[in-house]
Amino acid sequence: MVFTVTTGKGGVGKTNIVGNLAVTCQRMGKRVLIFDADLGLANIDIIFSITPKYTI
Repeated sequence: MVFTVTTGKGGVGKTNIVGNLAVTCQRMGKRVLIFDADLGLANIDIIFSITPKYTI
């Protein structure tokens, strides 16, 4: 299963939607990979309070 979340405008809640969707899928026993391709303001790490080992 693949989900893509995108909009043409910033600040509309994409990161929150992706974070909640990822947690829900994980709780259902699914394996989850999140790729935050917002090169200007990628902040999924902030939502999950983690520090990425690698960045782009």
